[in-house]
Amino acid sequence: MKRSLLTLSISILTLSLLAQEKEKMQTNDLKIAEQLKSGNSKDVLFSFFQLGLKGLTSDNKSLTFNSTLFALKLKSNPKLLKDNLLTKENFSRNLQFNIKLNLDSSYKFKGLTGGITYAIVNQRDHQLAVFTSGHLQKKIKIDSLHTEYFQRLKEASAKLLLTKDIPVEKKKEQLAAFNYSIDYMERTGLTDSIPDFILNTFEDKGKKLALQHEELIKMRKEAYSMIDKGWLWTISANGTTDHLNQFKSGALSTVILKGNNPELDIRSTFSYVDTLVITKISQVKLSSAAGLNFALLKSETGNLIEFKPYLAYELILKNPIANEEKSVFFANADLRIRITQNLWLPFTLKYDLEKNNFLGFLNVSLNLNPLK
Repeated sequence: MKRSLLTLSISILTLSLLAQEKEKMQTNDLKIAEQLKSGNSKDVLFSFFQLGLKGLTSDNKSLTFNSTLFALKLKSNPKLLKDNLLTKENFSRNLQFNIKLNLDSSYKFKGLTGGITYAIVNQRDHQLAVFTSGHLQKKIKIDSLHTEYFQRLKEASAKLLLTKDIPVEKKKEQLAAFNYSIDYMERTGLTDSIPDFILNTFEDKGKKLALQHEELIKMRKEAYSMIDKGWLWTISANGTTDHLNQFKSGALSTVILKGNNPELDIRSTFSYVDTLVITKISQVKLSSAAGLNFALLKSETGNLIEFKPYLAYELILKNPIANEEKSVFFANADLRIRITQNLWLPFTLKYDLEKNNFLGFLNVSLNLNPLK
């Protein structure tokens, strides 16, 4: 009788917790997705908010703030995380606003930079990405495992309830209530987390189901890692003013990322700069870079240390200043260390191949994730 009351209590409690559990699990996919992204890709396009300090060891420092349109909309409407609304936010999830306060060596304000970044191709958006045939096979396997998972839950509940010495009608009521709760969880997509108190009630079945649950989570992370190898192609447009609010420079940039450990990184920037020496000179520059980003140390929650060696080339297309090199090659490297889940310390080392000079720049990136 005691076990029968326990089972009935579990059924009722499960139903009462479904709304709360559903809201929690709707953010789970996004949380896993953000954790598995490389720090290098987050600096290109982050899903939410990012604060940064650039060039801390140089004469040209900056305080940066980046945010997607989706992140701003999410602040006023948290319901956008629901699957049926999230899939409609493709444009806002791929549009990022960039703001930068430019500072001199004494941290005094010397100008403002503002612009936008848009992902023309983003196969890394875990909620909206179109699965390739290889990904689809993995997804089918996960879905079939989900089906088997819930079927075993139902069988276990039936075995538990129908062996009780209680009236038949009471058994049917309890079984119907329990199966309804399981069906509801299956329909609403609560496949990543089944309350432990339910699993433990199923005695011998509990351990098997818990192991299967861990396998589900592992497979989902593997699928996400596969998607992280997809293409990400962004374009950016930025303009800069000086401390007198007069136009100083403008730039058009593009970044292409492909793969995951190593991650191919190709970048190019076309810029227009007003340089004041004796008289005002307008320069046109082209900067390009290509390299590979490696994860040197990883954990279950993502990369801990990343290293990206790359070659860079800078070319002045118009109006080089006297004694200024028209073109320069650099052998560069970025080292990123993750201090906490959201805090990264990127360090850039630049080596002039022609003058044999080293330059080092320390940056700080703080990724603000509203998902709990």
